[in-house]
Amino acid sequence: YNFGNTSLKHTFMIVGSYQVSNQKQGNTTAPAMTVLNGNLNYNLTFVKSKISTGLTYNYNQVKSFVSTNTYMGPGITLGKSFMKNTLRFSLANIFNQSFTNSDVTALVLSERASLSYSPKTSKKYGKSSVSINAMYTNKFKTTQQVKSFEEFTGTVNLSYSF
Repeated sequence: YNFGNTSLKHTFMIVGSYQVSNQKQGNTTAPAMTVLNGNLNYNLTFVKSKISTGLTYNYNQVKSFVSTNTYMGPGITLGKSFMKNTLRFSLANIFNQSFTNSDVTALVLSERASLSYSPKTSKKYGKSSVSINAMYTNKFKTTQQVKSFEEFTGTVNLSYSF
């Protein structure tokens, strides 16, 4: 759902899914498994300054006859466009928790930064873009996760479409 005016735009988004499945082999049917997935997002865009910010929350749950696994958490984003919207810088910070039944099995903090450039060119020759991305992930120690874990991932992407 979008609303706002020429200087300030708001966007709300709710996405969800629910699935029930089981496996049948011969005359034997395994107990059903259910999957619940939900995402809630709010974005605020300051049109004139080309700054956007957002809040997000995700929830995923898988129930089987053995256990219930849940993965959920909030996030925040910030972005800014420059040079007539050809250059964009964005940051994101997301914290997720994972549970098996009621036991905390993981606490994960992800921080991301991205810089992308898409020059305005004649459509006759196609469109190109380049981006540089960095992500730092910290999986904290829990009673289930004996050691903490840290990881840095960097990527460079180049694309051309016609």
